[in-house]
Amino acid sequence: MNLQNQLNAGRSLVARLQQEIDQARHALAALPSEYGYESTEEFIQAVIAAQPKKTRRRRRTVTIAAAVPLPAARAPETAVVPTVVPVTAAPAPVLGQAAPLHPPLGADMAPTAVPEQGDLNETAYHAVLGGELTKTKEKLSTAGLPAAVWTAWREYERKLREAFNRLASGPV
Repeated sequence: MNLQNQLNAGRSLVARLQQEIDQARHALAALPSEYGYESTEEFIQAVIAAQPKKTRRRRRTVTIAAAVPLPAARAPETAVVPTVVPVTAAPAPVLGQAAPLHPPLGADMAPTAVPEQGDLNETAYHAVLGGELTKTKEKLSTAGLPAAVWTAWREYERKLREAFNRLASGPV
């Protein structure tokens, strides 16, 4: 007797689910005419054509630049004009004085500190970090960077990712 009740309950559940599926099918079949299309094929083509073309490069741009405005406090970047400066020969090292390990690397050197959040809200700070990360990726993809410069940019990228992770984990 118990098995018969279970079988009847299962059949009634299947019948109810079938009825819900039929209602959903009727609603879907009515969509093209609700939007003024004569056939389902025309409606499907219109939906496909309305979808934005997604590319990896565009998605990054939309996520970082368009979705989040840059903070107003950020100063505009100015173009750096290269100049030619005469270089004098380095003096001969004095005995017992160690020579510097690394010569100065100039403008290609990566920043050492990650921008701080300060008064920025999380969204604006995310945009600042995203801009810095984009700049870092461009620098790392530059051909012919000296090893020390590339290493410095890679370390800066690591620090930026840590800042993103701290931002994602929320307030401590």
